Amino acid sequence: MIGRAIEQIFIRCYTVIKLNIIFVGLMFCGGIVLGVGPAFSSITQLAFEEGFSYKEITWKKAFSLFKEDFKRGNALFYLFAGAFILLAYNLFLVVQMKGIVFFVITFVLAFCLCVFIFRLLFRSYHQYALRYDI
Repeated sequence: MIGRAIEQIFIRCYTVIKLNIIFVGLMFCGGIVLGVGPAFSSITQLAFEEGFSYKEITWKKAFSLFKEDFKRGNALFYLFAGAFILLAYNLFLVVQMKGIVFFVITFVLAFCLCVFIFRLLFRSYHQYALRYDI
């Protein structure tokens, strides 16, 4: 029982490390600047499709997802990165002010900063569900 739990922990850690290495490789394939968005999108799709079955996560699948999603991944990443920078700077300015209105604005801006990650996860899950009719 304990041996099985330790084995599962090591399998999950190995899978996460493998996904991170694939992310860095795909990021360099895209030339760092143009590779971050599609690489992140490819990794989230792989994680949804394969889960923690590390034998099914391959470079071939990752690279085919990377090529499919190159333009859309870059468009989404840079759109949300620009909005993230703008909102982060506004959050920096609002935190320095006092009053209840500015306190509420701080929470609204912090909520808006989380949209990119949830949007990407939702998009990856939705594509996974459509592909496998879930």
